[in-house]
Amino acid sequence: GKPLDIPAMLETVCRYVSPRVAAPQQQVPAAATESNSKDFPQVVDGVFNPEKIMSFVRGKPAREKDIINMIERIVTEDLLPLEQGRQLLEDGRIEEAARHFHTLKGTMGNFGGDKVMQASQALEQAIKQQQEAEYEGLLQHFGEALQHMLTVARSWLQSYHTSAGPQTEVDNGLSMGRAAFRAALDDLKDKLNCSNMDAAEVFTGIAPEISRRVPADTMASLTEAIEELRFNEAAKLLEGL
Repeated sequence: GKPLDIPAMLETVCRYVSPRVAAPQQQVPAAATESNSKDFPQVVDGVFNPEKIMSFVRGKPAREKDIINMIERIVTEDLLPLEQGRQLLEDGRIEEAARHFHTLKGTMGNFGGDKVMQASQALEQAIKQQQEAEYEGLLQHFGEALQHMLTVARSWLQSYHTSAGPQTEVDNGLSMGRAAFRAALDDLKDKLNCSNMDAAEVFTGIAPEISRRVPADTMASLTEAIEELRFNEAAKLLEGL
């Protein structure tokens, strides 16, 4: 249950993840926003500590912005990963639920969310072993760990933006037109359904647009499926788009 390889993840982030407009920052108690130093935002080991992944991008403003955008999206989506996982289990979509928590395990681990990573791993294993009596307790534990991570991450972002953030250009919000995106998406779906290897190239071209329209964990699962040539799975992930 190790986190994903960070340099490889950065390549994926820079290729596929485009910024979304983050929700307004929630107010947190003053005590929680205090930083241990004037240079770096507060972290809590085991709960949220992105310093390792940030160390790979410091001095590279564009890449640093990509990582900050990912953290902002995690915060914006709030408890959505818990709700999605619970719904998958309620719908009896067992394999999808296991993959959902497997993806979360890697993503949250890369941001120092060890407790969320461990809770995700416990859920993944329980689901694979069909230990249904354990689901609710594990979901509650996952939700508590995620909520703790989100609280610290919000505080970290506040401190980052006020003291440690780089001066970067504002996203101009430009995006592909609706008709052009729909045509490209239909082409991608057709190629995925036919297991056409050109699907990977089409996906690369419209991945930033897809990332504007789907949750972060769905985008991560979609990217992984296409990179591993699991085209049928990728097509299913795009069914609602």
